[in-house]
Amino acid sequence: MRRLVSSILSLAFVLAAPLAAGTIVNVERRELPNGTPSPLVISVDGDLVSISGASSDGRIIFRGDRQQMLVVDDEEKSYMTLNEAMVDGIARQLDAATQQMEAAIAKLPADQQAMARRLMEQQQQQQAPPPPQVRTPASAARAAAALDDAEQVRPTGESGTHGGYPCTRYEVLEEGVKTRELWVTDWDNIEGHAELEAAMQSMDGFLDKLTASFGKLGGAGSPMGTASVERWWWHGIEIEGMPVVTTDFENGTATEESTVKSIEASSIPSSTFEVPADYKEKKIGG
Repeated sequence: MRRLVSSILSLAFVLAAPLAAGTIVNVERRELPNGTPSPLVISVDGDLVSISGASSDGRIIFRGDRQQMLVVDDEEKSYMTLNEAMVDGIARQLDAATQQMEAAIAKLPADQQAMARRLMEQQQQQQAPPPPQVRTPASAARAAAALDDAEQVRPTGESGTHGGYPCTRYEVLEEGVKTRELWVTDWDNIEGHAELEAAMQSMDGFLDKLTASFGKLGGAGSPMGTASVERWWWHGIEIEGMPVVTTDFENGTATEESTVKSIEASSIPSSTFEVPADYKEKKIGG
């Protein structure tokens, strides 16, 4: 009888937890040549995305419905909120501080003003708020940078099967040097591809806007908030496909590899896309 009651209570608890029907992508990351594989789990439901690594890693939650990104530290039980309003707030603070310093400099003798302005610029660069860090692979910072004129993505014409998917190989070149290689499958080969493609495009669009907003601030803090975000699919968006295997190169040597191990439809708890109520919000620069 006790066992039956326990089973009923357990079932009731599970049914009480709100679930969302979504897609889960399991990715394996490893440093080459002999690094230990580490997991990366991407949960997607509509315009909601959660990216998590090993149990000791932080998490990233993208809320497309709120146009915000939450950088979560489960060890410290804290989080940061990244959105355009936050960037605007930092910009207003910097503007106010700059105006105060300019007023003080204007009172100095003319021969001292130029030196004072140089010191002010140095101080602003040193005190620019640092980027919130999530313990994701170091190469993500480079992958998150916007494509520039010196970077090219080109098909090689080579095809093969990876992870059970038919793929085409692409190379990413920066000033003629290969920095990344991708085995990409067509979206039509992926279960739940419409949701995945839309979620990735939504998240990329948000990150692009955020990066542009930070760029207006200048100084050392301009890329903050986006450099650590995992964007292993970045070039997949450009070539309209899903990267199944992504390999990063430095000076002609393969340094890191990401492999999609599985893509599956699954019921996802809504809590996956929320920060626990007892976590403390931290402000950038605070």
